[in-house]
Amino acid sequence: GLGGITVYPGSSGKKLIDEQIMDDLSGIPGLKALTPFIYKTGKAECCGLSKSTAFIGVNEKIFDIFNMNLLYGKGFSETQIASCEKVAVVDDEFAMETYKRENIVGKRVTFVISGQSQEFTVIGVIRSQKQGLENMMQVSFPNVVYIPYTSLNEITGDSKADKIAISCFSPESEDLVANKVVKMLK
Repeated sequence: GLGGITVYPGSSGKKLIDEQIMDDLSGIPGLKALTPFIYKTGKAECCGLSKSTAFIGVNEKIFDIFNMNLLYGKGFSETQIASCEKVAVVDDEFAMETYKRENIVGKRVTFVISGQSQEFTVIGVIRSQKQGLENMMQVSFPNVVYIPYTSLNEITGDSKADKIAISCFSPESEDLVANKVVKMLK
């Protein structure tokens, strides 16, 4: 499975998550890592193809939260997140559908999100987690691409997240940590 816990405070009419809330949450005992988790739909265009795509905006901690199998390249750096760099981690299914090979690190792909076209560079390729994401989000995804949440917010004009994903140091602490997160988001 994916691992990690996803919290949706917006679904119950609670506040959106900003940098201050992320800083406050990071102090919860037992919390290993957290990331904003922003979902937007759009298109990926390359190689003469235009593919419907789910864009997931995250920070550099995503590999500490979800059980991602990095096949090629690397994950995001804190600097790439802070500078809203136009970089992407794609899955092997996306790589095969577009370039007919798994290792597409260094390739450039145009993403159309909220009507804005932006060129991104692929820095990593992971084993597809589409099925796990579909189960978690209760949505069917054609393709999944991870990009810095800051880049996604820059494109959409948003400044906050409506979901976060967290991981804990031990499975035994998950319920306790999740309950503390929910209380802090009320």
